[in-house]
Amino acid sequence: MNTTSTSTVLALGLLLAAAPCASAQAGPTLTVPTDHPTIQAAIAAAPSQATILVLPGTYSEVLDLQGKEVQLRSVAGPSLTVIDGAAGNDAVITANSGETLATCVSGFTLRGGAGKPFASSYGFDHYGGGVYVGGASSLRVEDCWILENGIGTGTFAGGVFAGGAGSHAEVRGCLIADNFAWASGGATLVDGDATMHLEHCTVTGNSANSWSFGHQGGVSMANGGDVTLSGCIVWGNAGFQIRAFGGVYSSGTSAICNYGCVQGGFAGVGNIGSNPLFVSEATGNFQLQSSSPCIDAGDPAATLDPDGTRADMGCFAFDQGLQVVATATVFGAGCGAPALALTPVDAPVAGTLGSAVVTNAPSTVGGVAIGWNNTTLGGLPVFPLSLAYLGMPGCDLLHSNDLFGLPVTSSTSGTLDFAYAVPTAPGLLGQHVYLQAYCYAPGANPLEVIVSNGVDWLIGNQ
Repeated sequence: MNTTSTSTVLALGLLLAAAPCASAQAGPTLTVPTDHPTIQAAIAAAPSQATILVLPGTYSEVLDLQGKEVQLRSVAGPSLTVIDGAAGNDAVITANSGETLATCVSGFTLRGGAGKPFASSYGFDHYGGGVYVGGASSLRVEDCWILENGIGTGTFAGGVFAGGAGSHAEVRGCLIADNFAWASGGATLVDGDATMHLEHCTVTGNSANSWSFGHQGGVSMANGGDVTLSGCIVWGNAGFQIRAFGGVYSSGTSAICNYGCVQGGFAGVGNIGSNPLFVSEATGNFQLQSSSPCIDAGDPAATLDPDGTRADMGCFAFDQGLQVVATATVFGAGCGAPALALTPVDAPVAGTLGSAVVTNAPSTVGGVAIGWNNTTLGGLPVFPLSLAYLGMPGCDLLHSNDLFGLPVTSSTSGTLDFAYAVPTAPGLLGQHVYLQAYCYAPGANPLEVIVSNGVDWLIGNQ
């Protein structure tokens, strides 16, 4: 029987998230929220060359790096660490105070950013919903998921913006998806003699809806801006995938792309125009299927993938060593009349949302418990364990409760929805994780709580 622990998951996540942006720093290490309650408070307190480690959670704030040479890293990676800028009316991350490439942001989901506002003839234009780099600053952004920025506000660069002479954005290993800018650069825009480099990024599902300015839903350039791409997938963006802003604004721009997969094709060394074969665009799983033409198609001189093979295109390397198909299997029985039922929806593929639906719910008050063991506890075979002694006759506890109180949402009467971000730690592949739902049920039994059947998640990478 395979077992693991939450501490193991976090340790593996630290190794994964820290490695690309973990050059030795001479300054201290600050931890959020242990040492400082917010990430911005930690940045304000950090001296030069500090490392700021952020524990898993969702942080509702927008960040200004204040010109500091710091490494800002999540402990557990983007699936478990979110910076949500929805309340900030600004870019989620701002670097415009002279930062250098020694300043790095790594391992976060960056979402909900409006972009940095500047007064214009339209009232305000917003630049860089996810990341804004200006003021002759430079910034490295690595292993981040830059998602759903600029929605309803974005004018230029829903995802990442670099603007002004001397400004440079270095974006590596990032997923840039579902961002919006009405004028140009749904995903990215480099403007005003700035430069941008995208390496092993997956750029998909972004949009810009202004045909007047060229409809550049993907990667865009304007006013002398230069962008280079290596090993990237640029696919499924509205309008043009890589193209300069329209009219006179295209003057002096350039785009160089090599070893990339670009919808419609793009001139360059090693480029392809074939469908990258994502696992599931519909559910936001942009990992590669085993038959993807992007596998082993990256720059042959680039660092090898973790499995020791030639670099793949995009931000999700396909592991050609261990292949595990994620499954979700029902076991045991629920209680109640009718019985509370937990039904799998999305299988637990690492790096995506696994999900399930609870039906026959007598109320909207409930949750889901997760455990690592469905047979023994303390070495004794106790599961299924009758809960009659708690005042729940006919109800059984089907597994250990290692994580309890995971939230559910209600969209339809009698139905509760559950989703959980499955970590990307390789040590979890092939592991079994067990789920059971519970719900407040007035009058059903003395405790007024019922439980569902169990679901056995086998965590996979496809």
